[in-house]
Amino acid sequence: MSKKIVIAEDLDAISVKAAPLYCRYDRQMQPQKAYIQINLDDGNLTCCYDTEIGNGVPESVYHGVERRFSVLPNISGRALAGLMQDEDFVALANELLMNAEIKQNDNFKWVGHLTEKGKQLEDEIEAYIGASIDPEADTAPIWNADYLANSTLADIWNTEHTLDQAISEI
Repeated sequence: MSKKIVIAEDLDAISVKAAPLYCRYDRQMQPQKAYIQINLDDGNLTCCYDTEIGNGVPESVYHGVERRFSVLPNISGRALAGLMQDEDFVALANELLMNAEIKQNDNFKWVGHLTEKGKQLEDEIEAYIGASIDPEADTAPIWNADYLANSTLADIWNTEHTLDQAISEI
């Protein structure tokens, strides 16, 4: 029996959120990395952001059982849900599952292995995601309150203009 992709997210709930994967922790300059993930063991297709600050990843990701594909942290819910249920994307993900195997290594850890075709499919999935997301149309604007609260008018608008001129340029 072959495995198939199972969308393990509530896409209706995701689609109405402005930026469901956006997370920026206090005192961090950048948002957390966001991703779509394929579990090679059960075929679950999920999306989330890195909960670790820095380079930490779960053991299942480190050992390749779960494969992560980067998306923009401020991707809109509509674009994310559309991508995750896109027929071509799901077909690529299903083909990746067919070209993957999970084996126990000498240290009794479960490790995901891809065939050569599977490795090519990983690259194709990354390229497909990149081509499917328009950074202008498919992302939500994120306002950084820290920046606005700690800025002066001169930081935001050109001081060579009057306030009326600056407002008219917006």
